[in-house]
Amino acid sequence: MIRYGAGGHDTPVALPCGGSLLVLVEHLVPTDRTLHDLHLMRGALSGEGAVVRRVDVVAQTCEVVQHPGTAAKVILDDAQSKVQLHVGPALKLLIAGLSPVAEFCAQFALSLGSKTPAQIALAVMADILRASNGIDRAHL
Repeated sequence: MIRYGAGGHDTPVALPCGGSLLVLVEHLVPTDRTLHDLHLMRGALSGEGAVVRRVDVVAQTCEVVQHPGTAAKVILDDAQSKVQLHVGPALKLLIAGLSPVAEFCAQFALSLGSKTPAQIALAVMADILRASNGIDRAHL
């Protein structure tokens, strides 16, 4: 795993928030097992149920197993040697009808550079979090 940002890998680019980003880099060996795992993950993203990809960074092993949950999340152990990637259906934003609120949400998300429904949803959620934490857009 490679850490970028504060306290991490030295790069000419810094995260605007001053934080850091931990990136998992894997070499996938072209085996039947790898192909099977990738099919399971693609199925999860397509709505065929959720899976968990468990990666042991030290042992350089991984497995993909069915999981009843739907929440997309990443769990990293304290030693940063084991990662669990919960993969579920890709979320979509659906704006039904044309109301002032719906129009505002879509236009605001597009103004932030969003191009897909998922990007629009993420931009709207980020702005809601920004506002709920009392952070002015001018300070971003």
